[in-house]
Amino acid sequence: MKKVWFRKQTGWWCASIKEGGTYRQFKLVKAPNDKDGRKLAEAQLIQELAAKQPAEDGDPAPGWMTVAHVLNAFLKHSQGEHEPATARWYADLITPFRDLWGKLRVTQLRKKHVKR
Repeated sequence: MKKVWFRKQTGWWCASIKEGGTYRQFKLVKAPNDKDGRKLAEAQLIQELAAKQPAEDGDPAPGWMTVAHVLNAFLKHSQGEHEPATARWYADLITPFRDLWGKLRVTQLRKKHVKR
């Protein structure tokens, strides 16, 4: 995932995105320089990236999306839609895989990552 940083002079969280071959810096959110502010900025960055970067070569997953993004979204969905025992079962099954391969981009995931 791209990094966010806090600009002390303005009080804004910022990030850089490559557009048209050049990097452009832009403001994400005005929030305090703490853990909660960083989380807000990272969430805003994910929304910005999703809106700006279309899928590559007809691939349904954007190039910035990691395996952890997908698995965390599924686990959140599972907690709201399934029985607690089923949600725990999914979490027990998926968490070790996420811990091992979660930093990979979805587009880099291959069969060899699943075979064990």
